Amino acid sequence: MISSKRVLYWLLLAAAMLAPSAARSQSTDTLVTMLQILKKETAGCNFSLKATGTITSNYNGPVDEFIVFWVYGVDGCGGGNNWATSTSAFYVKQPFRAAAQVRKIPLAKNVVDDTLFSQVKNVSFKQDANASTSYVEIDGLSIGEDDARCCPTEGRTAKVWIEEGRIKSAIINRWKEPARN
Repeated sequence: MISSKRVLYWLLLAAAMLAPSAARSQSTDTLVTMLQILKKETAGCNFSLKATGTITSNYNGPVDEFIVFWVYGVDGCGGGNNWATSTSAFYVKQPFRAAAQVRKIPLAKNVVDDTLFSQVKNVSFKQDANASTSYVEIDGLSIGEDDARCCPTEGRTAKVWIEEGRIKSAIINRWKEPARN
């Protein structure tokens, strides 16, 4: 179960990360809505926020539209040690001085596969050089053929972005971590 102190901590952290400029104000209600959706999906599991931020934005006068991307750990589901890091994306439409509309975006299987890790080492939200789009890069480790569950060695960097209204992903780097004894 998620304690109220942890929820408050996540909300404060998410609010700081979701407000890259003074032009965008993120309401606590919007963050709570996203967290409630994730809490339902991860019921019975330990949930730990790794990072959250926007991966695209579109300012249309009085309406602010953007995609919020969450990277979070899930463990202890059903009492087991099923270490994993998951991702979710939400579409947010925030009219000026009105309640935001929030909906979870289903991720394609290849996006889920590209962003599923045993351990996340780094999450970076970045802006393209042309400044019209942004994206997220996730560095993480997965369990290789000869790895113990505790000690993944298969490293990769996944890049996630929006293209033609769809969330896309690609593996842009691979490496092998030294095995731990």
